[in-house]
Amino acid sequence: MTDSDASLKQLVSRGWKYHHATFDLYLKLSGVLLSASAVTHVVLPELRRLVQQERLHSKGDELRVKKVNLDLSNTGLTDVALNAFLSAWQTLGISSCSLCFRLQRNRLTGVSLVTLGHFVTAESIGTLEELHATHQLGPELFTRTSVLSFLKKLSQCSKYPIWVKRRRCFRPVHLRLGHCGIEKPEEIAGEMEKDGARICFADDQGCIRAACALARHGAGCPVAHLYDFRNQELPAERPEPLGAPERLREAEQMEATLQGEKGKLFLCGSCERSLPIDMFTRCQFSKASKMDEHRGESHLVRRCNECVTQPCCACGQLLSLTAFSGSQMLRPQGSRRCRPCTLETWWCDRCCKPKATTEFSSFQARKGKQISKVCRGCEKSNPYFDRRHVVCAIFSGKFTAPPWRLPCLSKEILMSILSFAKESKFITINGSSYSCSLCNKTKSFLANAGEDAVERHLRTSQVHAKRLRSLEAGHLVEVANSGVELDRFRDGLGLKAAFCGMDQVKEAASLIDLWSVQPVSKLLPFLRHVGCRESDSGLRWASPEQFEKACGLMEASHSGLEGDFFASASMQDVAEAEERALQQKRTKVKMLFHPGGDSDGSDEDEETVALRHFLAR
Repeated sequence: MTDSDASLKQLVSRGWKYHHATFDLYLKLSGVLLSASAVTHVVLPELRRLVQQERLHSKGDELRVKKVNLDLSNTGLTDVALNAFLSAWQTLGISSCSLCFRLQRNRLTGVSLVTLGHFVTAESIGTLEELHATHQLGPELFTRTSVLSFLKKLSQCSKYPIWVKRRRCFRPVHLRLGHCGIEKPEEIAGEMEKDGARICFADDQGCIRAACALARHGAGCPVAHLYDFRNQELPAERPEPLGAPERLREAEQMEATLQGEKGKLFLCGSCERSLPIDMFTRCQFSKASKMDEHRGESHLVRRCNECVTQPCCACGQLLSLTAFSGSQMLRPQGSRRCRPCTLETWWCDRCCKPKATTEFSSFQARKGKQISKVCRGCEKSNPYFDRRHVVCAIFSGKFTAPPWRLPCLSKEILMSILSFAKESKFITINGSSYSCSLCNKTKSFLANAGEDAVERHLRTSQVHAKRLRSLEAGHLVEVANSGVELDRFRDGLGLKAAFCGMDQVKEAASLIDLWSVQPVSKLLPFLRHVGCRESDSGLRWASPEQFEKACGLMEASHSGLEGDFFASASMQDVAEAEERALQQKRTKVKMLFHPGGDSDGSDEDEETVALRHFLAR
């Protein structure tokens, strides 16, 4: 056996990692040159030896594996070498499992895509979850025919898209085939739809590696995610893989460097103990770096995780950081629970407090960790939070076993039920409150308890009823459908509501865009003086009257009458401002309580009559 073969065997043993608890298998051989003969005579026999060793440890006929992460990137892999590896995969003695292939920066062609398509759709092979095959510089480039053939193979197989049992939903296959020189990549989606299959380019921000936004919105799950597929620019550099002895030497040097860093100890300025780096947070090192290094006192402000304390929101005790798990440290400060309290309590998403597990119903207890739970008290205060999801939970398939024997509906039917069971018009229901866009009000369920809080508002609120009549009569208009820019309402008039009157629409349409006026910098102090509204983006909108008055002020300042003019203008502005404020109150009351314009006041309550008498003075 040559030195190269011996070094390659050592690299295979170093890159092999099998977790006996999670049953995940990792094989990393990136950066080492792999020829077809090396794969056949060195890599595969060494893998058989490692699999046999793990099988003897687990005492099984096959090595139980849930997911395989195979990294063969930048190995100079060719079509012949990949074909030899895939052909011998079934003879290694590994059980059927999920697959993740990393084959980027190699010398593969479209033939390898066809081979992979036959491999991952075979019945005895597991499910392909990820395939990374970018930056290929083989003798031939990837062609549209090979990509379409691979995608059609996936769409014709019953294993794709992938069914996620834990979340009871479908997920697409994550593919990365960019930087391979494929012509017209954006047209592949249309060609796949002609054959009855769908793909997604993962442009939506809701698309992640394990979920697609199209499936979440009920439009059906695509068979694959082609991430960064439109970028088919060939790579400018071509890093060459190292030989097995050089790669082994580099790996040993890197391992020695990491061992040296791990063994380094740092001094805590509070307890004065020398501890490893994982006992300090990043903020402690950032504080120490701000100190003068020449004084040698930077360790005095650095404290370890046992010296830094914070309160637990459940038990209220002041505990060290080591008493909190990593997932709790990701929560906002003030909502973190220590390890014992995390096991004994659940977080109520509505009242935002940790509660004992006995304060949650059996339905809430069956929810997963990633789904928010609601305690019994909050369930009584807000009956709308889970009401729309009860039917979907009943027919989701969890109650198909005896004694219930309820049918399991498909995901499309459940999504249709959710769309039909949405909130009433103008009403948006949140975890602890509901808001009415027509009345521009938000009310808390904790303050307005009862099973008919929303219905009581819709039936008995006189303001809601009168504004609804005004909307039907055309006196109220939805701001989004008014045909006028939203900035004119938000910044120009200061209107934050979703509805407004016709007078406000006309007023917003008549506003002058100051950014289009040249030069506007000289007018800014005069515009502020006449009362133009200034938003976060600056002074932009002004009414024609304000603009004309500002121009008059600027001309008067140039003529030398600035003092007298400003004095007289200020008195006049005060009177006009008072009259304008009173007129706005009258318009608002008229819009609220006289939507049809022909009300005789017989149906007005005492508060409305008192308000009208006050404004009529």
